[in-house]
Amino acid sequence: MELVEAKVKEVESPNIDEQDLAVAYQIREDDNTSYLVIINADTETRTFELDMNLEGSEILVDGENAGTKNIIDPSGVIIEDNTVELSGLTPVVLKLK
Repeated sequence: MELVEAKVKEVESPNIDEQDLAVAYQIREDDNTSYLVIINADTETRTFELDMNLEGSEILVDGENAGTKNIIDPSGVIIEDNTVELSGLTPVVLKLK
């Protein structure tokens, strides 16, 4: 459990309440590669403002696809600067730069 606690941290956003249908986590590997995971379990589109610049991040998971390579035309995901918009019932996994 210590390893998980050392490598996974909850990401705060003013758009995610303590009791919510959305969560955001950052996962850091030993080589300092970081991933951002956001899940919108709400049926409505949600926008998440984050305290990090997401420019240049690779989208590995969207509303229809999951893999290890960047998704060029993601489904249900829009990223601008430090903001992520997710369609309802959509996850995203970003490989951060």
